[in-house]
Amino acid sequence: MLAFFRWYCHPDILEEIEGDLLERFHYYAAQNDNRSATWFFLKEVVQLFRPSIIGNMQHLTYKIFPGMKKSATVFLQAVLVLIGIVVLAIMIKFPLMEGRAKNLDLFSVYADPFLVYGYLSSIAFFVALYQGFKLLGNIRQNKVFSLSSVKTAKTIKYCAIVLGGLIVLAGLYVRIFHSKDDDPAGFMAICMVATFSTIVVATAAAVFEKILNSGMDMQFRNEQLAGQSN
Repeated sequence: MLAFFRWYCHPDILEEIEGDLLERFHYYAAQNDNRSATWFFLKEVVQLFRPSIIGNMQHLTYKIFPGMKKSATVFLQAVLVLIGIVVLAIMIKFPLMEGRAKNLDLFSVYADPFLVYGYLSSIAFFVALYQGFKLLGNIRQNKVFSLSSVKTAKTIKYCAIVLGGLIVLAGLYVRIFHSKDDDPAGFMAICMVATFSTIVVATAAAVFEKILNSGMDMQFRNEQLAGQSN
């Protein structure tokens, strides 16, 4: 619990409050048993988790993202760009590699309704990718706890939910209306993996959004307390 206290406490008041905590713990331990003193210490640490002790939420940014230096965020942004380029290239090239594409002109290949559905569905993927790029930019600029980051996390969550739903619909369509000569097992397996991935992303984005909202709320309360003290 002492490590947790050191994590959230503002550096300017950390040493003073930690000394008081340890002094109270040792005094309570001398009067009672160690187990009771430990529970007392735990209660004290939890009660201190408030805006006046945490202070400005910005000092937690680097603790939450310890490895997110400028070079790291730039590298991750480059990875997102690369992923987007690779996916786009596959979407353009893959239809031309199908056997039936040899007997069709370029317009007929890309005008396939199911292919058009896939391209339209991919909009959610690329929007989420762009929002992830923006979020990394906020982390690099030490603006994680901002309204922009909350909106970004929310957009990623909704994009993942929409994309997951569209993938499920595509899987159901293929499963129900596939030709008797075709085996949809491979496509269904891809749909299952992709759907699970969107669920993971949506869940992570929702949790991250909640953390950001809590952080902004603490920061707002701290600013109010600072204004009242002045």
